[in-house]
Amino acid sequence: MLGGNADGHKLKPFLLHKYQKPHCLKGVERSTLPVSFRHNKKAWMTTASFCDYYVNFLLPELRKYCEKENIPFKILLLVDNAPSHPDLSDIDPNVKMLFLPPNITSLIQPMDMGVISILKTNYKYLLLKKAIAAAEGTNIEFLEFLKKIN
Repeated sequence: MLGGNADGHKLKPFLLHKYQKPHCLKGVERSTLPVSFRHNKKAWMTTASFCDYYVNFLLPELRKYCEKENIPFKILLLVDNAPSHPDLSDIDPNVKMLFLPPNITSLIQPMDMGVISILKTNYKYLLLKKAIAAAEGTNIEFLEFLKKIN
């Protein structure tokens, strides 16, 4: 899940994975990842996982941002109308959640306006750049490179 504000501040991405300890993260401390990491059996956003994200990741990050920018902690949070996104405005009186209307979310949702596709494009670009750098001067196959990447 991605988020940000109108000034360009990007929230730390939220990664919801199927496994608590994915093989690709073997030996990696999850707290060192550049994402907020959680897991559930289907890797779907549930009401419980959204509440956990909201309380343990989002609110502290928003408070920290407001303190750093020396602005009052008053937040309007735009959220799509997925069933897994309950109204949590009562948890903190300084945060008001506003839900986007149904059936037009994909047309007006800020993160669907290119942010997600740009993130994926940059990821693929950096992955291929590393693959080319690894292959230069060696005879390494692309699939072998992907098996070794962590």
